[in-house]
Amino acid sequence: MKASFTQQKEHIYMERDNQTPVLIVGTEAAGRMAMDIAHDLDVLVFGFLTEEKEDVNKEINDILIVAELGTKDSDTLLADPKVQVVIADSSPTNRKDYLRQIGDKEAKITSFVHPMNAISPHSKIGMGNLVGAGFVVNANSAVGNMNLIGNYVSIGADSEVGDYTTIQDGVRIGQEVVIEDEAFIGMGAIIHASVKIGAKSSVAAGSVVLQDVPADTSVFGNPAKPL
Repeated sequence: MKASFTQQKEHIYMERDNQTPVLIVGTEAAGRMAMDIAHDLDVLVFGFLTEEKEDVNKEINDILIVAELGTKDSDTLLADPKVQVVIADSSPTNRKDYLRQIGDKEAKITSFVHPMNAISPHSKIGMGNLVGAGFVVNANSAVGNMNLIGNYVSIGADSEVGDYTTIQDGVRIGQEVVIEDEAFIGMGAIIHASVKIGAKSSVAAGSVVLQDVPADTSVFGNPAKPL
């Protein structure tokens, strides 16, 4: 894997009562997920950034869509080094594009992790992750960058998750598992110990994976088999 990991204790997780202004990039379901996590963290969301010009100045649950990405207005906001940016989009392609547009700005891309979690101090977490409630990461495991991880996901010891993966609610990942970049793991799937999920592969919701899944392969069922 190509993820560059940051020690979890060194990484900036937004904390309760933190008044650092936050911008959320993305206005669809993942953006609303980020907004809910912000509420539970009690942090200040300054507004949303969008790629849709016609959405500017609309509101999502009383939070304003403040600017279109790539415009002077958004560049001014992103020039503030005090601003934290959460990239919230279900598409790994979009997340890559947003990172390309924002990564060289002064504002800092941060991870939003729901405060209800159990993350081992001996694990490593990268930047730009959006993670729901009930996240469990056991010792000596590593999660890369720009991942979208749903509620009640658990990762066993000595496992690795790459970059730009999407892991939906209720997924259980065993010990010594490797999930490579841009993999998709559907809701409620179980990945047994020592399994490797290849890059850009897809595991259907509810599947039980007992064997390695090659890159660019979709599997489903119990036990999971290629489509």
